Amino acid sequence: MTQLHQDGIKEKIRHRYENLLLDKVKIAEPNHPGELQLKIEKNDLLNRHIFFRQKEHGRYCLLSALYLEVLALGAIASTKGVTKDDLIIFASAAKYTKEKDFYINTSLQGTVHSLGNKRGFHKYSGQLYDSNQQRLAQGEMVAYYIKDNDDISQEVQKQALTIPSSNCKKVANKNSDLKHPDLVITDELFFSSETEAWASYFFPETHICNKGHFPGNPLLMGVLQVTSIEDTVLLWLKERDIRGHITMKVNAKLYKSHYGMIAELKNTELKAWHDVEGIVDQCEVKSVQKVIFKQPLRPKEEIYIHITFLEVQIV
Repeated sequence: MTQLHQDGIKEKIRHRYENLLLDKVKIAEPNHPGELQLKIEKNDLLNRHIFFRQKEHGRYCLLSALYLEVLALGAIASTKGVTKDDLIIFASAAKYTKEKDFYINTSLQGTVHSLGNKRGFHKYSGQLYDSNQQRLAQGEMVAYYIKDNDDISQEVQKQALTIPSSNCKKVANKNSDLKHPDLVITDELFFSSETEAWASYFFPETHICNKGHFPGNPLLMGVLQVTSIEDTVLLWLKERDIRGHITMKVNAKLYKSHYGMIAELKNTELKAWHDVEGIVDQCEVKSVQKVIFKQPLRPKEEIYIHITFLEVQIV
């Protein structure tokens, strides 16, 4: 099997700097999946350590949604790749489960399979493992290729969005010990009830990932849209003073400004720790039945995050 290191990987994907979440890739062959390897150290030369959060005090693990990004990049780099004028856009992910933490200064490897191409949409599946061959995460992804200057928005119905009147104001602490400030993808929780949460987020031109995703054409990463659900749920738990080790099942929708859905997450399971000894306050996605990305988010645009809670349990 042909093996690519980072210089070769950069010939096949547009991602740069922090977003180059691959070290080595083996190109897929007939009846053999593609393979990938990754190790990120505390002071990573590409600055990729920004994608880690502090779990237990002093121990850092990869943000939950970023496992999907690693799988997606592995799928692209080990198969078709892109030309300098192309973009590959991930339209959806499904059957995603995160099973174990991937800690900084450790190694992971994975396999990615092409499941075929239907009407221009390429489907992949993949799994990630730690150095002891314990599975970290798995999932399926669907992507399509376009030219860099093409319109990448799907057909989105433009209709007025009914936003509830604000009944709270819980501002996200972007200077906590949890993670890099730019990786907090919620600014403010402005509505809270037993079954709903609404929050807002403004995507800044200065976001740390803009130079690498993508060079000259910055878009908010799809996995960071998923991360916004974690950050909003954590604010909701704090606003409602729900403490302990909490599990939840939610549905979520992200809207661009006052109209137009940009993403939808169905049957999403989360785990959170709030005021638990030895663990920094945080929330993580454990599984997603399906997430659909409908249109891109560009710098200086705002989104509203709407979460419906189906189950909440303190364990």
